[in-house]
Amino acid sequence: MTVEFREDGKCVLEFRDIKTGESHRFRGEFQADFTKQPIPVSVRSIPELPHALHMIIAFGADGSLYMSQFSTQWRLRPIAFETDKTVKLTRVPQRQSDVIE
Repeated sequence: MTVEFREDGKCVLEFRDIKTGESHRFRGEFQADFTKQPIPVSVRSIPELPHALHMIIAFGADGSLYMSQFSTQWRLRPIAFETDKTVKLTRVPQRQSDVIE
């Protein structure tokens, strides 16, 4: 899984099936409320989906990003992390050739 949050408010979510190598990429516009902990994030205007995706994120001391499961409804998004429903992502140094357009 790759997540890219850009300064212009756009984001890219990419999911790759390890077994088949098949990948799915979703592009959208995100909003995050950094005044709250964990940080609520909404990804909207996703052409590939008929709904938005809502989640919470938190930054780890080691630079990692913790992300909850997705919800399709804002009111049903997680408000706390659950061990079995949380993904830990590690920051990968970005090379210019890796930039997703």
